[in-house]
Amino acid sequence: MLLSAIIEIIIICLLIGGAIIGYRKGLFRLAITPIRISVCFAFAFYLCRSVGDGLVFPMVFPAVDNYLKELLIKHIQSNTVDGLPTLLKIFIGLSVFEGDAEMEWTLDSLLEKIATPVSAFVSRVIAFIALFILA
Repeated sequence: MLLSAIIEIIIICLLIGGAIIGYRKGLFRLAITPIRISVCFAFAFYLCRSVGDGLVFPMVFPAVDNYLKELLIKHIQSNTVDGLPTLLKIFIGLSVFEGDAEMEWTLDSLLEKIATPVSAFVSRVIAFIALFILA
């Protein structure tokens, strides 16, 4: 009878101890998850510009430059801008208003104005996603 009472006390203590430890770890994990995500987001946002410009930009720029060159050559040969993406049309329109109205727009000058900002944007987005996943 004494032995069964001691075993019941040990089992009750194990259950109470397990409940207390589970409550503490569960509450801690519940509280730390949003903080962890916020820290990862801040870390990725803080470093995306330098990592994107330093590491990803040299790899992305030739591909974006070739893609834009093929796209612009296709639409210059057909003498229409209707098939161009909307953002590209807006950027071309804004570029015309910034410069001289009589300035002749060649393919190379247009690519110089478009390829670098687009490549920088794409490289920073890629760097942000990679850093967020790694963090």
